[in-house]
Amino acid sequence: MVDKIAYTYKFTSLPNIDYLKDDCKIWLTTILDKFDPSKGSKAFSYFSVTTKNWFIHKVKKTKFHRQREVRYEDAFKGDKNNTP
Repeated sequence: MVDKIAYTYKFTSLPNIDYLKDDCKIWLTTILDKFDPSKGSKAFSYFSVTTKNWFIHKVKKTKFHRQREVRYEDAFKGDKNNTP
């Protein structure tokens, strides 16, 4: 299920996707007890949405870190007066 969701929603562009898929599977096993069938949802639907939301969170987190990262070489590229 995790592999299918990763490919369906194109989360495969994330760095270390194989590690993330394994991490997601482990995380899903830790939240098994949170599923409540009395609320009317099916287990597959619940865990599919949960998996998709987990990957969306990882995409946002990766994007945030990429925006904040600056390579050392790029930091001084345009500034000729402050060359190290």
